[in-house]
Amino acid sequence: MPNFIVLNTIELLAAVCIAVVSLLVYRSWVAGKSLMVTAATGFVIIQTMYVLGTVLSIDWNIDEDFIWLQAQVASLALFTIGGLAANHLTHFNAKKEIRAFRLRPVLYDLDGTWHLFVLVLVGTASIAAGIVYALAVGYNVFTYSLTQFLSTQTVSQATYGTMRTTISTERYVAAGYSAQFFGILLPIVMYLLWFRWWQTRRLVNLIILPVVGALELYFLTITGGRSWLLYATGGFVALVFFGPFPKVGRRMRLWGAGVMITAVLFYGASTVLMGRATSKSNRDSLAQGVVMEFYNRVVGWQAEGQTQLMRYFISIPPVWGGEWLEGLESVLPQFRKAHGFGSRLHAMLYKGNNSGSLGLTFAGSAIYNWGIAGMLLLSGVLGWLLQRLTIWYVRGTRRLSRVVVIFSAGCSLARFRDPFSLLLEGFLTAMLCYWLLAVGEKKGSGTPVRGTVGKGMYLAKQSTTFVSGRAYTGHVGL
Repeated sequence: MPNFIVLNTIELLAAVCIAVVSLLVYRSWVAGKSLMVTAATGFVIIQTMYVLGTVLSIDWNIDEDFIWLQAQVASLALFTIGGLAANHLTHFNAKKEIRAFRLRPVLYDLDGTWHLFVLVLVGTASIAAGIVYALAVGYNVFTYSLTQFLSTQTVSQATYGTMRTTISTERYVAAGYSAQFFGILLPIVMYLLWFRWWQTRRLVNLIILPVVGALELYFLTITGGRSWLLYATGGFVALVFFGPFPKVGRRMRLWGAGVMITAVLFYGASTVLMGRATSKSNRDSLAQGVVMEFYNRVVGWQAEGQTQLMRYFISIPPVWGGEWLEGLESVLPQFRKAHGFGSRLHAMLYKGNNSGSLGLTFAGSAIYNWGIAGMLLLSGVLGWLLQRLTIWYVRGTRRLSRVVVIFSAGCSLARFRDPFSLLLEGFLTAMLCYWLLAVGEKKGSGTPVRGTVGKGMYLAKQSTTFVSGRAYTGHVGL
């Protein structure tokens, strides 16, 4: 056996062992063995999928592939160390405090005048932005392709792709700005509206929800992409099943399951309409094709493409923040380029075709901008910052508006890649929404939200829980 194979095998096993240890330490000592989704936990999950995909796509004859794998594992380890440092410096006992946080009922606060005003304002502005965007585009890629498929029983991958790329290449429609409204703010408004109906059982809230939901579904499918709809539905599912609630009743789980099924059906339908399923006639092949395409999007092709790109970026000097600055400048229309960095990455992978767009992962972007040493430092700092956000969230009040909006902001922050992603993925937008709601925050009724106490009842009792050495007197579910 050649020596390089032996050495590469040792490097691979060492990287896998370090990654596994980092994940175990993170789960036990940073996340406190909690299933609650936070910005830090979401970030770790996403980076872990990239590490797994890299392991499966490594070329044993290319040294840069192993350097890239080691860099990602080191980033994950230092992110974990940053989270540990945040816990230690703030005396945060993750296991006890997160559990105590989740045991307290979420207090309903959406009947106040200010909160209603903000919901109406943000909801109306988001719907208006979606309508303007829909008129600017002039068509809906998904609905057009679906009607064509139903009438002709054929799928045109070329037509689907051309309609998608035309939206962003032939004219400026402010897609990024519009998405902040119907992709970030409107889902948050819908979450809160759903809780208003869940709490009050008022017919007007039940009528508003499907109307807003239908508009939202149209807005999110205009470009034919799947990301924003999956983020919106996935955020609600995570909120219900893996959010700040210790237990939810059967009826609340049914709502979450319904939203999950809707997302799965849409993903399958859009994959077929894109022509990315393996067969147009056999149902089993179609289902298999959808599953394989999802795998490739999450672990397979996605990680393999990143590995191919990093073979080049690891071998060149860093640009010392130049690409990050270019991304921030692109926020302003006058600095927007017809083919930005994402288009150039797409061209690198697809034989000069710059009609699409790609992005580097956090580790890849940090290496390209600041080198491997800079990436390692940023990983530790990011771990500290994201865990500090979790600590602030857990130690804050359990009011419904705060719990829902900051949870949504955390889901956006979990997708952090570079400073530009703070805006693009909606973290800053969601935090602005939180600030608007917090400006007029009052004590509220203090009534627990249905399903957050015991078996969906309002009953609660006073109990003393010790948090970080201090006695906390609050409500826990019966």
